Amino acid sequence: MIIAVVERDYSIANPDFRDRYIGAPCHSYDEARELCAAHLGHRNELCTCEYVDNGVVYAEIDHETGELLKHFYVQFIA
Repeated sequence: MIIAVVERDYSIANPDFRDRYIGAPCHSYDEARELCAAHLGHRNELCTCEYVDNGVVYAEIDHETGELLKHFYVQFIA
């Protein structure tokens, strides 16, 4: 099983360029969750990660406005 973590950045105006792969391909959903947590762990205090959809989707949310800034999801490749 090969899984990739995709980051969707909503600050980019063109929807065709919002998605990018982060990290190396993972071999389990646990590895993918750890990759998301490590990537979001270096953010500032205004953002947080929300545990959504059984641990395979994360979101970066601004505490002050509640705006969704980035969305991380797991994409099953093979």
